[in-house]
Amino acid sequence: MTIHASERASRVQIPADFPHPQRLAGRDLFIAILGEPSPATFARWLAEGKLPKPRKLGSRNRWPETIIAAARDSGIA
Repeated sequence: MTIHASERASRVQIPADFPHPQRLAGRDLFIAILGEPSPATFARWLAEGKLPKPRKLGSRNRWPETIIAAARDSGIA
């Protein structure tokens, strides 16, 4: 089953206090903050170094919300 961007957007709630300096977020929130690029585009941007590398927590990728906000504000070149 493929989840389209519009369906994913309805699942992800952007916290009212985003970006919180002490909270980590996952890929779905990062994608929502960037304006819903496809997961393939997100993965390509990550591989090309256009997005910061995540912190690994076990098998999960997490980014500080402040880093996500900085990536959003700087834009994807």
